Amino acid sequence: MLPLLASMLFAAPAQAQDKPNVIIVVWDATRPANLPVYGYTRDTTPNLSAWAEKATVFENAQSTSTWSVPSMAGMFTGLFSHNHRVDWEAKEFSLALPESAQTFSESMKGAGYATALYSAQGSYIRKGGFQQGFDASKHVSSEQVLKSGLEFLDAHKGQPNFLVLNWMDPHAPYEPEPVFDQWSATAKEPFVQLGQRDAEGWHKPYRVNVGLDNLSSKQFDRLRAQYDGELLQNDNLFGQLQDGLYDRGLRENTIIVFTASHGEGMGEHDRQKVWHDFPYDSVLDVPLIIGGPGFEATRVPHDVRTIDIYPTVTAAVGVPLTHRINGKDLRTVTTNLPNTGTSHFLQAPVFFRAGGYKLWYLRTGEPNIELYEVSSDAAEQDNKAKNKQLYTKVQGQYEAFLKASTIPLGE
Repeated sequence: MLPLLASMLFAAPAQAQDKPNVIIVVWDATRPANLPVYGYTRDTTPNLSAWAEKATVFENAQSTSTWSVPSMAGMFTGLFSHNHRVDWEAKEFSLALPESAQTFSESMKGAGYATALYSAQGSYIRKGGFQQGFDASKHVSSEQVLKSGLEFLDAHKGQPNFLVLNWMDPHAPYEPEPVFDQWSATAKEPFVQLGQRDAEGWHKPYRVNVGLDNLSSKQFDRLRAQYDGELLQNDNLFGQLQDGLYDRGLRENTIIVFTASHGEGMGEHDRQKVWHDFPYDSVLDVPLIIGGPGFEATRVPHDVRTIDIYPTVTAAVGVPLTHRINGKDLRTVTTNLPNTGTSHFLQAPVFFRAGGYKLWYLRTGEPNIELYEVSSDAAEQDNKAKNKQLYTKVQGQYEAFLKASTIPLGE
């Protein structure tokens, strides 16, 4: 599918005097490969699929990190890791979002929005700086995320609302409620689960990834089935959100952004059989779907990032940005966007993805350089790091990109 002109993709933005509500729905560790919207055969998300039929589906979106803290920092600031610097330095990293960062919520609050963050993922919301710009913010259980969000809408009927609702699932361990466990409940293979529990059938992700625990193909099938059950469970909540907006007369005047903090490994690579430590595309790939006023039903094929959500939404609702960010307004982008980011987990990898290539290496211990021509090797199986000429070329592009994309906080 060829890129379409922006005027064909998007309707006119809402007028300033009639600003829509904005709800950012974030699921943790969510693989687009396991969603029917992206071609999956199991019907894991019927409510999401029905809503997406009238929304803009970005077919190739990625996070800027392999885990939630720096990923959400990027989403909240529109900045790459080397600018917001959450988890940037391998030895002296900080998990606090600098107060000098102008956040998504601060921009929306300044434009008259009531702002709230409710998250079951506590790894970032408890850190400093992530709550700035929110009128209300709270680490809650997964069961309370939706309830808290709807209660906030009820309490702020007189103004537009900006909500971030972040669910922890389908993060491991994959333990869907029985009513949603449709694909593993009758499995004949032995019970298997990921997590830190010392119990029969439980496997610690690190042991699986380094080969101390070997899972059979049937065990992987069962893990995927349990993971899919958690997607179905989340989808039920997404349907309840739609119903809640409809009951309040808000569904037609609400922009919903659906995405994930990062993806999840499911057997694609030997060193990342499970979990989300290393920046392979299976870990960076996330769903990104935007529906509501100003966004039409279409599919966008080019590469985009979750840092682009901030400028896209603010532009769509008429909220001006007075500072520089790395993210782009996706309503005007028709080409692949480069991506770069970090993680401090397991030797602190950094990655750069642009021009059909993906380079990543470790900042502590042995560099372990990996270089893939992702334009022709989407599965990232042929490591070309030993090609010195190619490596030098891509590394030079990476260094030039870091320099060109550096934005001091507060500018």
